Amino acid sequence: MSLTAETLALFIRFWLTITPPLPSDAQAAAQLKSRERFEGFVEALGRRLQKGQSFLREIPEDIRRQGSENKKGDSASLPLPDVKAEVDQCNRNRPLVTLPGT
Repeated sequence: MSLTAETLALFIRFWLTITPPLPSDAQAAAQLKSRERFEGFVEALGRRLQKGQSFLREIPEDIRRQGSENKKGDSASLPLPDVKAEVDQCNRNRPLVTLPGT
């Protein structure tokens, strides 16, 4: 569970760091679109849970698959970049975006 929490926290921090604030006249449309997207997310989550699918179970499968591809010398499965270093660099260069109401 701590991996999930850390991953989510890192994603949120990264997203807040790189996302510029919206102009006032675009906020209503953005809120409407975000509600639509969130509803789609909740529906997809519900379908996955009903089927017993788990993203956390898929991660080890992806890692095993990537490891076997690396053994074959597949250049498409190169190591992933150091995301933490990239986020840290972004945090040094850009202030966090302030959300309305915070």
